[in-house]
Amino acid sequence: MKFFIWKYNPKVIQMQPSDNILVLAPRHQKKNYQECDVNNVVFFDNISFKSMDEFFQKQKASGIKIDDIITLDEQAMDWVGTLKEMFTTKNGLSNLLFKDKYFMRTTLMNTVKEPHFECINTENVNQINFKNGLVKPRRSDSARGISHFHNQIDFKKLSNQSGYFDAESFLAEEFVDYDTMFAVDGYTDLQGHEQFFANEYSSKISDYGKADFLAVHTSSLYNETNLSHIKRLFNLSKRVLKKIATPGEVIPFHFEWFYNQKKDEFIFGEVGKCFGGVQIPELINKSFGINVLKEYWQLLNGKANEINFQNQIVRPSQCSTSYIQMQKNHKVMTKTLAHLFKNQFFYKQYIPLNTPAKSASSVDDAFFLTQFTSQDVNESDQYCRQLNTAFQETTKPK
Repeated sequence: MKFFIWKYNPKVIQMQPSDNILVLAPRHQKKNYQECDVNNVVFFDNISFKSMDEFFQKQKASGIKIDDIITLDEQAMDWVGTLKEMFTTKNGLSNLLFKDKYFMRTTLMNTVKEPHFECINTENVNQINFKNGLVKPRRSDSARGISHFHNQIDFKKLSNQSGYFDAESFLAEEFVDYDTMFAVDGYTDLQGHEQFFANEYSSKISDYGKADFLAVHTSSLYNETNLSHIKRLFNLSKRVLKKIATPGEVIPFHFEWFYNQKKDEFIFGEVGKCFGGVQIPELINKSFGINVLKEYWQLLNGKANEINFQNQIVRPSQCSTSYIQMQKNHKVMTKTLAHLFKNQFFYKQYIPLNTPAKSASSVDDAFFLTQFTSQDVNESDQYCRQLNTAFQETTKPK
């Protein structure tokens, strides 16, 4: 039996019913599982390492075979990997390599080009003197907790941010000079069953706190006749996966790559063992007609024969975009923009109307997220500008 740990709504990952996968979920999600017809579920008051360890100890004592322990929850990736090491014969190390930026960067030092980095501790914090650098929590996601520094790290600020400092929970890295950031999403088992797709960001993700909005859209690199940059991007991603992933395991992934146009160079940002946020699987589905979430569950259930794997790079039929209007301090939205375009196919309001917002502390902090299709990237950019203008017109200070 495989065990899948998931504390969120199963609809988000299009969870499929399965006889050989038992889901471990919080009790308050029970109605959502019933609506998805997923009945092979054990519910808990809370999902944590402690509650899951107690559960698997009982399974082991009862003689139940634990074939695998899986999650798509990026926040739980490291401790689910620990459970996998403890209770299965499978390698749980890759979960930690995908989760911890310091371990990830160190493992990939001779594999791909990446920023110069240092793990921060009390002994070296005053010796790290990048001209332009970033401090990142080693195991956070979505750019949360990132701060900039010049020449020297503010020790007092860092200590206050972490609450404690000796745990070496922060990574310092040099700021990358880049023009475009690309995302590569899909899944692989490193045994020939795989899908790779490229999207790109409209602006630098490190500027999320300054920009009015952030957009992710189908990559313009697909417009190339010979797809040379897409091929390079996918080959670099495969090189990383071969280094830190486990063959035979069904691995979803979300890469972030920096591209310097002058040097024609891709620089590794990071990779998560999950599908990309801001509804990236829906972008793929709309542009390529391929449902990667559905295929992930098919492969996880041993149904590779039901998937039409591509033996060449697929070109998109249209451009699809996720648009995130970032929160701004004391701003209030007075009306929804859910029906601004006829080609919008998704809209979610995160900050209720007439409710003051705070300044964004990560790319997750949005007034709303909407998705739409367009003929190409130029039209997508035009729609983004129109959305931002409409947002400005429908907001006011607190």
